[in-house]
Amino acid sequence: MTRDHRPPLLKSPHLLAIDDISASEAEELLDLADSYVEVSRQIDKRHNVLQGRTQVNLFFEAS
Repeated sequence: MTRDHRPPLLKSPHLLAIDDISASEAEELLDLADSYVEVSRQIDKRHNVLQGRTQVNLFFEAS
């Protein structure tokens, strides 16, 4: 594991409906989103979150 590894915020990897999460999970999710506000305001938005990892995007239908 890397130094920046955090435990999963939600029990499920998918958020399909707000009823699927508890109030505390919703609050944690909003707190995490709030932590990215400062990042989005920076001129250089690049971060090494995926450094050393492979990302693959698969498209199954035309958009």
